Amino acid sequence: MLGASCLRRAPGTAALLDSVSVGALALMAGVTCQLGRTAIVDVPSAVLAVVGAILVLKLGVNPTWLILLDATSGVLIKVVR
Repeated sequence: MLGASCLRRAPGTAALLDSVSVGALALMAGVTCQLGRTAIVDVPSAVLAVVGAILVLKLGVNPTWLILLDATSGVLIKVVR
């Protein structure tokens, strides 16, 4: 069976796999920045983004809960305004 470990052993394919991985990470970082610029348009959305990042990265909260939190917060912000 030809798996990633077999491909990783050959120097040429290992370099190719490394470059593909770096390219994929760069693409994901670019898309994340673009989505952030599109989604964060005011102070409440910036606060929700920062709080969400802290909850996921520092506290390990499941991102599914952030959907519920952000939806509820969005409705409350819309009602208050």
